[in-house]
Amino acid sequence: SEVELGLRSNLSYYFGQQYGAFGYCDSSHFENPGEHSRFMRTLGSAVRDEDNAAFLSGHRRQNGRYPVWVVLELLSMGGLSHFLANMLPEDRRRFSTGYYRLREWVLTDWTDHFTLLRNAVAHFCRLYFAPFPSAPVTPPKASRTLGRDLFDYIVVTRGLYLHPKRWNESFLTPLRDLIGEYAVDLLHIGFPQNWYELLAKKRSCTKIKAPFRQKHVERENQRRSA
Repeated sequence: SEVELGLRSNLSYYFGQQYGAFGYCDSSHFENPGEHSRFMRTLGSAVRDEDNAAFLSGHRRQNGRYPVWVVLELLSMGGLSHFLANMLPEDRRRFSTGYYRLREWVLTDWTDHFTLLRNAVAHFCRLYFAPFPSAPVTPPKASRTLGRDLFDYIVVTRGLYLHPKRWNESFLTPLRDLIGEYAVDLLHIGFPQNWYELLAKKRSCTKIKAPFRQKHVERENQRRSA
């Protein structure tokens, strides 16, 4: 998804700039050494997985290790969320405010809850009249308190989606068309009557403009569609 691709690309760029291509191997760059050890074991299993062999064959190792922008490609959305949560507090703060204009505790919570939504959709779970198990945290000064309904999880998705035009044209407008086509009862998915106005993006939520990062995202999109 656009959210997953964006988070992966931004984490790769930020972490690589801060600590170098192989800085992820050093537990001192993470808050919890135990979680870092689990991450390294998970990563080792992913590297040995035959399903990843074709992807890894196109990248060179250095002393048996792959650079951070390669290893993060092997992580699921949940793995990316855990990687973010275990970054040093100052790194989480800089990353969250710099790329997403969110407090670090909000971004960490929202990536966790987006993972729930992503997995529910991927496994064709029912979203209609089916609240999620927990509510995402509500950011300071938010106009409404987030709950457990689908609408609240789409608010989270909106906050993690960094391209306003694509969000409005490729997600929000088709969603409006689907709701109209199937006469969806907004009450059963937690949507207020003015949901479209609340979800529409008016300007970029990215504070840092890095041409390299945008080009990297574009290359990733091209590679995945090839």
